[in-house]
Amino acid sequence: MKVFVNLPQTPEERKALANGVARFHATLMLEKIKKLNINDSSKEKVLNLVLEHLEEEAKKECTSN
Repeated sequence: MKVFVNLPQTPEERKALANGVARFHATLMLEKIKKLNINDSSKEKVLNLVLEHLEEEAKKECTSN
């Protein structure tokens, strides 16, 4: 079996790929939260906790670089 992989060559292409992957992950996360068997208020709390966690992780990553 042969596998062909086309990787982005320029910084702009790498950024576009990273943004596309991030949008895909965000869509998956939102769909998972929507499907939870809880009321809308609880779903909103879950979403807010996820966002807070991601912000904290982004801050850690920025300070470690």
